Amino acid sequence: MIITRITTQKNNADRYNIYINDGNGERFGFGLDEDVLVKHQIRKGMEITAFEVENLQQDDYKRRALNDALQTISYKMRSAYEVKQKLAAKEYPEEVIEEAVNKVKEYGYINDVEFAKAYVRTKKRTTDHGPVRIQDDLLQKGVSQAIIDEALVQFSIEEQYETINKIVQKRNGKRQKDSFKVWKKKTIDALTRKGFPLSLSNEVLHEIEEVEADHVKEQELEALKLEAEKRLPKLERKYTTNEVELKLKEQLYRKGYPLGAIEQILRRLKE
Repeated sequence: MIITRITTQKNNADRYNIYINDGNGERFGFGLDEDVLVKHQIRKGMEITAFEVENLQQDDYKRRALNDALQTISYKMRSAYEVKQKLAAKEYPEEVIEEAVNKVKEYGYINDVEFAKAYVRTKKRTTDHGPVRIQDDLLQKGVSQAIIDEALVQFSIEEQYETINKIVQKRNGKRQKDSFKVWKKKTIDALTRKGFPLSLSNEVLHEIEEVEADHVKEQELEALKLEAEKRLPKLERKYTTNEVELKLKEQLYRKGYPLGAIEQILRRLKE
């Protein structure tokens, strides 16, 4: 068969339509990427066999996979695993995906080490996530544990400590609604969900408790007083005087308030 005409595709200037004549007049034969066209020196008037056409189409298919891989990373850094997942979604065979990703790696456009380091830097700058959560994110993106460990060296203990402090200060207002014990547990739970190690969270909160001991005690007594005043009318409608005191103690204790503080507030209320 003879190549009779080569035209640029309307919707993609990097692809070409190849027309052939196999003895039955001119017809459209196949499409080719510009790189494949140049690589094989395809030109008008060239004689070509069906076997050669098949090889050209296989090369073109691989080139399309490579182009899709490059497109995937053109607007956002991605791990090798993420690029493979994107190509798999387009139903490319595994061997074609591996070849495309390896070529992109050779070009230096995919590098899991640099990707992980950039990801950690971005998360530190734009979120309040801790190292455990960042690690989990990177594992889901197919980055190896060794590379993650190397990248997380950037997130120093001092920086984690500073971020935890900021989170704790934001939650400070809620100390007026809960006992310190309950507030502390809720805060540690929140810090754990954000990905900070329990040991560091406990250390920060312990320091706050020591530094602000008098303020914490004062806040706790005020919160306890408000809680007792809120519960007292309901209990008085249902129980005798002695029962009210007992029930109130039980309820406040379950809320995390220490018995000494409960006794102190009950004496104030009686007065």
